[in-house]
Amino acid sequence: MATALGVERIVVNGAATEGDALVLSVRPMRKERRRCSQCGARFALLKNPENLTDRQKEKLSTLEAVNKPLSRGDLLKELLRLVFATKGEEGVKLLRKWLAWAQRCRIPAFVNLAARIRRHREGIEATLIHRVSNGRVEATNNQIRLLTRIAHGFHSTAALIALVFLKLGGLAIELPRRPSLG
Repeated sequence: MATALGVERIVVNGAATEGDALVLSVRPMRKERRRCSQCGARFALLKNPENLTDRQKEKLSTLEAVNKPLSRGDLLKELLRLVFATKGEEGVKLLRKWLAWAQRCRIPAFVNLAARIRRHREGIEATLIHRVSNGRVEATNNQIRLLTRIAHGFHSTAALIALVFLKLGGLAIELPRRPSLG
């Protein structure tokens, strides 16, 4: 979950407008770009920690001292990634800890995300425990949408349905062999 549901992008982009507590503008204006001691921190925040270069790790450690709320948002994002990487009861315990921390963090994007997760908590916990995902259903839906676009010029829906069954139905149709030209 590289984007942590898109929350860190909201936190990073909104860093300059959140208030006086946030001193770091992640997207400085062109004239200020040379003076900005934290240029490049945005990319370090958006990358997975295991993919960071040494320079980006340095930026994040400096960022922790300069901008506490942005650093706290990054830690929340990483803990949420860990929740979904850790399955079973341990993942459920981490989710409960994350929800408590996100509710108290006073970063609006994470407070809203915590409320959304609380609304769907039962299903999320079931996913963590039973390792069930709707990924295959989503993939099938996307393939059907693609086939619908391809079948746009067909005269009937029967042709689209036949195309879906042919592509996704697991049918192995043997075509007659071409006669040899030799």
